[in-house]
Order: sequence, then structure tokens, then C-alpha cells
Amino acid sequence: MSWDVGKRGGVAFSRGALFHLLRNRLYRGEISHKRQTYPSQHKAIVSEALFEAVQVWLDDQTQRRSASGDKGYDSDAIRSDLERRGIDPVIPTKPNRKVQRAIDKTIDAMRNRIERFCDRACPRT
Repeated sequence: MSWDVGKRGGVAFSRGALFHLLRNRLYRGEISHKRQTYPSQHKAIVSEALFEAVQVWLDDQTQRRSASGDKGYDSDAIRSDLERRGIDPVIPTKPNRKVQRAIDKTIDAMRNRIERFCDRACPRT
């Protein structure tokens, strides 16, 4: 399924731009400023029930993000920072760790392939 679902000015909306538009509280007659929501001077153009239904649908559509790195990035500080921000760390554990963590081998293999490609395509001088 393609996420380029709408066009404006001949340019298709990306998935992220469309999600951003659908989360705009201005459609509900509200203005957001510094993480606070205030009533607006214009009427809502979308019912509260519809807006909330769209928000639930968008939450179901969001994908969990992951960050890949090699063993050099295996530290508790990096892992906890990524997890705090809702990002799954896909970092192989160093052999000297007492607890070895499982990782998604497919994502790690893709990271490795990309890294090797970049090393060949852009040799360091």
C-alpha cells in the first residue's frame, strides 16, 4: 500500500506529513502552544468523536523505531537513553557482558551490509 495518498500542488503527501496534518488540533477548534492546548476563536470543523477515532487509528499505525549500532555502542547509558525515547536498541552485546541480550538478527545484518557498502563506496583517505 502506498502512503502517498494525497496531492497538493502536484506533490504527494508523505506518510509523516499526512500523520502530522491529521494530528493537528486546529481541526477541533483548539490551538496548541508549548505543549498546552487552548480554545481557538474559530469553530471546530471535525467532531470530537471523529478526531479521537482518527487519533486511535494513527496510534495503531505508528511503527516502533529501532536504532542499530555495532558492539562499540554497547553501553548502559546509550541503551537507556534510546529506551527512554521509545527506540529499540539493536546493538550486539560485547562478549565481556555478564548478561548477553538478544537482538533482531535481520536488522543487525542489514546494518552490517550498509556499513560494508559505505566502506567500499567511500574509502577513507
